[in-house]
Amino acid sequence: MTKLVAVTDRIARSLAHIGGAALVAMMLLLIANIVLRAFSAPIQSTYELVSMAALVITAMALGEAQVHKSHVAVDILTGRMGRRVRIAIAAVVTIASVALFTQLALSLADYARAMYATGSATEALRVMHWPLVGVVLVGVLGMLAALVGDLERVARAWRSPSAEADIW
Repeated sequence: MTKLVAVTDRIARSLAHIGGAALVAMMLLLIANIVLRAFSAPIQSTYELVSMAALVITAMALGEAQVHKSHVAVDILTGRMGRRVRIAIAAVVTIASVALFTQLALSLADYARAMYATGSATEALRVMHWPLVGVVLVGVLGMLAALVGDLERVARAWRSPSAEADIW
């Protein structure tokens, strides 16, 4: 494993740990709400808090899901192609993914600025929206880091016939 791949994997893993902490916090909140509801004292705005935690969990998991190839891949056609063709297709798809997620990151940054300028906030708790958009932006940047690591894996597989082409 090269240094670049190790760094990008570490970034994705660190973000996944943050998402895991948010998941634990969300579980504790829901359990506390259930217990307190039995005493007629539920936690106010639980829906908003759980929604925010779900946003953190999902955004922080993007990079780790890419590193571990936890997404759906249909390789009916590519499985029958030669090794070099599969690697070339993986390079094109990964470069296109980098371009797509770069555009998404730029759009999220613009959206966060717009949310900051307008002072947009959640309805009940009045939590500002721009930090939440920033969390999604951080998750997308983690995904970009994982994609850069994938580009290094593709390049290594292209250069070395013995390198494992763990692309899909």
